[in-house]
This record gives sequence, C-alpha cells and structure tokens, in this order.
Amino acid sequence: PQEALGRLERVGAYDPAFAGGTVRAEFRIPSRISKQLAGRKTAWPVAYTEDDLRAPWLGPWRLLLFAAVAEASDGAEIKMTVDGRPVTVNKAYNSVYPHAPERTYLGSWADLTGLKPDVAHQIVVTLPELPPGRFLGLFFENVEPEYTRRILAPKPLR
Repeated sequence: PQEALGRLERVGAYDPAFAGGTVRAEFRIPSRISKQLAGRKTAWPVAYTEDDLRAPWLGPWRLLLFAAVAEASDGAEIKMTVDGRPVTVNKAYNSVYPHAPERTYLGSWADLTGLKPDVAHQIVVTLPELPPGRFLGLFFENVEPEYTRRILAPKPLR
C-alpha cells in the first residue's frame, strides 16, 4: 500500500497555545509524490526563470512547504532547517515582487523538492513571538490526490 500524503498535508500538529519559538516535526515524502512532481515537470515544460519562481504559484513540479501564520507580517523572519541543514525560506506576495508588502504579503514558503523520498526527515522551524494560536502549521503544496481502482484486502488479525 502507498503511504498517504495528500493535498495541503500538515507537518506536525496545531498547538493553540504556541506563541512563537521552535517547532520540531518529522515527515516522509512517499516516492510516488516525487514521481508525481517529476511527471508534472515533463508534462508542463515551461521554462521559468529563477526570478519567475519567486512566485510560489509557478513551477507546479516543486514540492513546497508553507508556514501558515494568521495575520502574518512580511517583517517576521522564519528560519528552517531540514535534517540539520538550513533551508531558504521565501516570502510570497500577491505579485512576484513585494509592492506595498504590508498589504500584499501572503506568507512564507520553502522549496523541498530535492529531498530524498521514503526516509524520515527532521524539520526545525523558528518563528518570532506571535499571539497564541496564530501559527497554523506547516503545509505541503503541489501534491495532488491519486486514485486507484485496486483495493487491498485487510490482513487477517491473529
């Protein structure tokens, strides 16, 4: 059977008392997701520039992880490591460039496309001080549901 990872899959759990600081979690990327994204890149041969890819809605073959913060500010710095290595955290705006960031900031995201599938990855995210409950969590983007007609029978209990 395939390991589950669906659209907007959450990494870790929501904590309504969390008011900033460090979040630690573990996640796995099933190989079927890597194959899905690679297939999408082949089917979508658009030559985006690095500048274009500042917009998270372009390059749908990328495995993106969004740090969702309610009423977020573009001045808030979010830091992230995966497996002990720093990851670039990008800021998204409702245009490619941050024109009037106080009104156009959408949130922060990281491109995790290159991570090895089918192994446990450790993520550490550091957020600034926030009002309790504003950090909604970490969510994967660009993962599409997959359907099957094949159903496996459950294994008998002993």
